[in-house]
Amino acid sequence: MEFRSHPDKLLKDHLKEVSENAEIYVKEAGRDDLSFYVKIEGGLHDIGKYTNMFQKFISEGKKVDCSDHALISSLIAFNETYRKTSDAVLSFLVTTAVYSHHGHLKGLTEVTNRLLELKYKIRSSNECIVKQYTDLSQKWDQVIKKELEWLELSDLPSLEELVESVTNKIFNLKGKKFGWKEYFDGLLLFSALIDADKHSAAELEEPDLSLPEPEKVIRFVNSLPKYKNYIDEIREELFEWAREKHPEENEIMVLSAPTGSGKTLSGVLVGLKGKKRRLIYSLPFISIIEQTGSVLSNAFDKEYILMYHHLSYNWNETENVDLESRMMLAESWSHPIIVTTFEAFVSSFLSNKNSYLKRLHNLANSFIIFDEVQSLPVEKVALVIEAIKEMNRNLNTGVLLMSATVPFPLENIEKPVKMVPDRYTIHFKELDSYKTPSDLTQLIDLSRGSVMIEMNSVASAEEVYQSLRRKDVQYLSTRVIPKERIKRIFELKEKLNRHENVILVTTQVVEAGVDLDFTTAYRDLGPFDSIVQTAGRVNRNYKNKGDLWVYRIKRKGRERSDFELVYGKITENITLSTLEELSINKNLDLDEKNVEKALSIYFSKVKRYLRPDQSRFVEQTLENIKKLEYDLVDVKLIDQMLKYTVFVEYDDEAKEIWNELNSELNEKIRSGAFAKRAKIKTLIGRAQQYIVNLWEKPEAEYSERLGWFYVPYKEVERHYDKMLGFRTREKDSSEDLIW
Repeated sequence: MEFRSHPDKLLKDHLKEVSENAEIYVKEAGRDDLSFYVKIEGGLHDIGKYTNMFQKFISEGKKVDCSDHALISSLIAFNETYRKTSDAVLSFLVTTAVYSHHGHLKGLTEVTNRLLELKYKIRSSNECIVKQYTDLSQKWDQVIKKELEWLELSDLPSLEELVESVTNKIFNLKGKKFGWKEYFDGLLLFSALIDADKHSAAELEEPDLSLPEPEKVIRFVNSLPKYKNYIDEIREELFEWAREKHPEENEIMVLSAPTGSGKTLSGVLVGLKGKKRRLIYSLPFISIIEQTGSVLSNAFDKEYILMYHHLSYNWNETENVDLESRMMLAESWSHPIIVTTFEAFVSSFLSNKNSYLKRLHNLANSFIIFDEVQSLPVEKVALVIEAIKEMNRNLNTGVLLMSATVPFPLENIEKPVKMVPDRYTIHFKELDSYKTPSDLTQLIDLSRGSVMIEMNSVASAEEVYQSLRRKDVQYLSTRVIPKERIKRIFELKEKLNRHENVILVTTQVVEAGVDLDFTTAYRDLGPFDSIVQTAGRVNRNYKNKGDLWVYRIKRKGRERSDFELVYGKITENITLSTLEELSINKNLDLDEKNVEKALSIYFSKVKRYLRPDQSRFVEQTLENIKKLEYDLVDVKLIDQMLKYTVFVEYDDEAKEIWNELNSELNEKIRSGAFAKRAKIKTLIGRAQQYIVNLWEKPEAEYSERLGWFYVPYKEVERHYDKMLGFRTREKDSSEDLIW
């Protein structure tokens, strides 16, 4: 009889492939010490598929009782690992990887509780675990040990002895404190297993590409046009540092350089010289991922670069590609250069999700650039930085953290740009009183070249836009669908590069890293570091000294300022206290050359009053990590997830996507679950271009299958303004929080 793991694959071949590939993965990660453990877990993760029940399921293609195989496989994996190593911790990590390989990674308590239940269940001969063990024990010597001769399997103990031994040894780990090393060992074992498993099942081959040579960046930078002003001197100073910098093995570097100084290409040059196998470039927002990806695509061939975010599955099936393979390669981060979001990067090691953790092994032995690090939520900065430092120690990574406004937990900051730029002045105006958005529009001077007006809330931004009433005013917020938002940013950049006068009303979506250069800007008072980021969009390329005018905004009829509504009273008080310490009363002008001192004061106050490194959230997460409670580790950088997702059938492409997506969801599986999942996920990726997220429930159709609201093409004009984006009939106070 031939035993199969999948309809078209022999089980013995699948187990060997997974074992060998998982072993390759940990060796590429620089962790040869784990190669034995992944060999065992890969070779035994599907051992339960040798049962008659599972083979019947494979042959008939429908659910069969007792065909689930993860639990029995995990027990055998523990037995085999512990017998050969006597290491209870690593044996547990192998066990939970095997037990969890079809779902999220389970922690010590969940596994222990399952084992304690099992001690009672094995008393009944009707239990699946008993039937599976009996079946496997009958095949053990004559079939399994022979087909898996390369594993040199031990003899099976009785089921009672097996369960008793596994339960006792894992139970004894409860209550002990482990470290980041054990935590990352578990993630790496799980990641290598599940990715090797998926690659084997889909018969997927990795792209045979290696990192480009550093000289490619140098040649590209030398080919760029020069502004022939101070900004060229600043960029050359930074790039010269990058030319000379040679990262130490597993060094953590922190780079502080002014906005517009060319951190992207300088950082990439340093990263390529780190002599790692992959470059991971992480950024806070999708708009700057597209921007950064575009820059890097000009420097290198596009095939080397993967831009990964929730819009990244925007592939058209007419391109004649294997969507399943393309999706799996994208999710695994197998490309030489990955450009991704903070959220996707952090979820690769501070999460329990199968689909996130499977790329962890590709982060190992890579060089990681964490750009615009100041955009991390204040209460999570310390935790994320600690995790990155520990990943550096345990997964053989190189790290470069970059920002123009480096937040407080970072030390040993390199500041290679000695020239102190003086491109703008921040004017703080009448901070002891409030302006309404309409009042602000009366103060805006539109005759001074290109102007940006940034508000803290969508409602205020819309009011400013309506008050200006000019055809040439552009608008950005998250109420605008991503397709239009990204398009507008690129169009704005092109107009600004042609020195056309542009007026932009926006929320904070342009704050960090977006390469736009205005003559003048106006902003609602916000966190001090955010004000500095806004100033970074003023005279970015050092043409003529620019101005940022800052006022306090409170909408008519509101008790609280927009600042307090969006960022909270404590952050507002910290910013006002910083300005007071800088002797800013009613009016003050702050030049760029004095910003660094002001930021130092601000961040010291943030640390003193918010104490983010000592928050309950940080303490609880660290406790879960050090107790190996993997299923309880789930760090989201965005806490206030918007409640309602709306698909706007904005154009013909949106119509096509919506129809294909619903057709695929309603169609029964014909070409295999993997292929169907790939098609659906690709369509969802394409659909994300037309999605907005809201706090308030929209008046629109609801799709139970997707959990989305839907605005059909014929209804778009009623729900969606071409410039301002999605509309709601009754404005909810929670709308204040939406960017």
